Amino acid sequence: MEPLIRGIITVSILIIAAKLFSGVFRGLKLPPVLGELFAGILLGPYALGGGILIFGEPLVVINEYVEGFAGIGAILLLLAAGIELGLESLRASGMIAALIATGGGILPFLLAYYFYLTTGSSEAVALIAGAAFVATSIAISKRILSDMGLLSTRMGATLMSAAVLDDIVGIVVLGVVVSAISGGSLDPLSIAWKTASFIVIWLIILGISVAIIPRFIEALEDFGGKGTVKAIAISAGLGTASVTGALGLSPLVGAYAAGLAIGESKWRGEIMELVSDLEAIFGSIFFAYLGTLLDLRVMSDPKVVSVILILTALAMAGKFVGAAIPSLLSLSLREAVGLGVGMMPRGARVDNSIDRHHHWSFRERGLC
Repeated sequence: MEPLIRGIITVSILIIAAKLFSGVFRGLKLPPVLGELFAGILLGPYALGGGILIFGEPLVVINEYVEGFAGIGAILLLLAAGIELGLESLRASGMIAALIATGGGILPFLLAYYFYLTTGSSEAVALIAGAAFVATSIAISKRILSDMGLLSTRMGATLMSAAVLDDIVGIVVLGVVVSAISGGSLDPLSIAWKTASFIVIWLIILGISVAIIPRFIEALEDFGGKGTVKAIAISAGLGTASVTGALGLSPLVGAYAAGLAIGESKWRGEIMELVSDLEAIFGSIFFAYLGTLLDLRVMSDPKVVSVILILTALAMAGKFVGAAIPSLLSLSLREAVGLGVGMMPRGARVDNSIDRHHHWSFRERGLC
């Protein structure tokens, strides 16, 4: 069967299962996103999806088409978050969000780095593990905040701004790690310059988006009405995500920037309605897809399970403490605790070929 057809079949199965299990989990007073993740785990290629054969082929096959659908889902999640929060949320939380992202990145990195060194791993392995501990899953944080009705609160807006900047910190850390492994310079000034340059790039993209996207949308409203406006808005989100991806940042931070810009348009409400409908479908694909990446076979080894539990605890504790403490400068204790918990989620499959001159490749595959 053609890969495209296999991908469409897999996506259809994942959507149905994700919606069914999200309803079950909602009925149990648990976050619906957990149901979508569980659907992916259950029907993934390492569980029933690989064991059930239809005409000699697995029920669920994860290929580039499924990954493409999932990627669009993640982009729509962040686009929706940006539209809902608007540019004012970033203005209000910019400085404190930068401190939260820094603290929430450095502490998990150090915990993983020294844990691996004390267990006898090489410095290269310790550095790579530290880099893997840095990133927060923006999409998961956004969905949970939306499900709980907390996205538009002061804590939710601050968390989203911090998570976006956290992604930039993660990329900088990864670049520094690759430089260290390949014998490059670790000059503090070069690290600071790299961090500042990525932040400036994102701010420039945000500024251009705010200046152009709302005006472009409103200029085209006479050509086709609401349908054209909504289509242009979605295209702007996908296009901006592609630009940030091409520049070395995550496509998700580009989608968020586009959402913040669209939030300044008078068509904000109508566009948000369409994005929410699309997110309800593609977002479920994304979370179910994350679930399919969990290889249940590794759970058969008690030693591996114990290591996973230790690493999960370290990752969660590092992110919680590193993010919650700086947030106390702006938020109440209760809000800081909520923000620290909201910065904990991990859930990604990231393939990045970095520094091709030295042929280094980094892969994070996990769900915790």
